[in-house]
Amino acid sequence: NVLRDGELVIFEANSSMRVLQSRLLDIFPYFAGPCEILQDAFERMLLGKDRS
Repeated sequence: NVLRDGELVIFEANSSMRVLQSRLLDIFPYFAGPCEILQDAFERMLLGKDRS
């Protein structure tokens, strides 16, 4: 998925993705920025698929 600024975000389905769903950011605060990027890209991907 390519964001507006040209940044490429690759989604990989594995157990580490639980950090996004469970919001373990208190344990892994360094994931805060990447989590926001992933969530934004994922939402854009879903919206794009909905329009096609």
